[in-house]
Amino acid sequence: MKNYYLLLLIFSMSSIANANNYIDICERGYISDFIAAATQSKDCSEVDREKMEQLRALKIESYVTVRCERPNGIAKECLPLNRNSFAGLKNLKELHIVKTQISGFSKGTFSSLQSLEKLVIKWNDPLKLSRESFEGLSSLKELFIYGSINESEFQRGTFKGLTNLQNMLLSSVFKTAIPPYVFEGLDNLKQLGILNHQLFINRGSATKESFFGLNNLRSLTISSPSLIIYTSRTIDSMVFSELKNLKYLSLKKMRVGDFEDQAFEGLKELESLDLSRNIFKVLSPEIFGNANIRNIDVNYNCQLDTLEDRTFSKMSFLSTLNLMKTRITSNYIRNSIDRIGLKEGTQAYALEGFCL
Repeated sequence: MKNYYLLLLIFSMSSIANANNYIDICERGYISDFIAAATQSKDCSEVDREKMEQLRALKIESYVTVRCERPNGIAKECLPLNRNSFAGLKNLKELHIVKTQISGFSKGTFSSLQSLEKLVIKWNDPLKLSRESFEGLSSLKELFIYGSINESEFQRGTFKGLTNLQNMLLSSVFKTAIPPYVFEGLDNLKQLGILNHQLFINRGSATKESFFGLNNLRSLTISSPSLIIYTSRTIDSMVFSELKNLKYLSLKKMRVGDFEDQAFEGLKELESLDLSRNIFKVLSPEIFGNANIRNIDVNYNCQLDTLEDRTFSKMSFLSTLNLMKTRITSNYIRNSIDRIGLKEGTQAYALEGFCL
């Protein structure tokens, strides 16, 4: 029996849309055409079932409209994929859906993909999700979604059934807020990244209910990649209090200028905190409290010029403090060690000067 795994790994790294070129009998654009091409079938209507079962990786990519499976001709616009769209691919491990005009995923779209471990949905039209769009993906470990999804589409149960999911990246998905209870049921999720140019984790845009259910999350990255600095944002108290096992938290490039008291309350396992490229002017003891943080990075907070008395006095485990590219100089640190409560042995990094 031929080894199709190597072939398909190579195949999945290229544009599957081009694969239609060597299967002339296939009509360009249908999902079944991509499957036929990936299995090297001679006839789109008779895809070899054995080859489909051997398929391990599939990439559906098109710069033009990917037409939907419809018995009565070509659809003007793509409808949500249905429960039978991926039937027969029971051993598929990796699926990429990239740059199509598929409008969404209805309940059970992926229910045939019981062995799928990685799903990438990237740069498609604004997607519509149902409450159980990801139903049946009990083996999924990695989910990456890039692109716009209406926030109203996210509700309790959106990710229902992803009981083994460990790594999730949502890029440009949440526009202005993270809805409550959206991650409920992701008990085994270990890493979560949320990236968006417009997203602010400020008053009202995120609450502790936004992260409800992430009991075993170890790493959380929330970032707004834009370098444009507008007004300062303040993060609500207790917003991360549900993340009892979190070890790494990054709020890089979020235009944060302050935290309410007890912002890190309950994060007893937190080891590393990245607040780089924000707009802090002052660091105070109320920000950090008695958190067991070992590493703090406030690099590139170009307006930071003050460390209040006893800022780090309750942080007995602090080992590294990165103050590079701030207005805090090494002389300032040396002359303020006792006043700011910096423990002996803590490595503090600062420059003679500040960034512009």
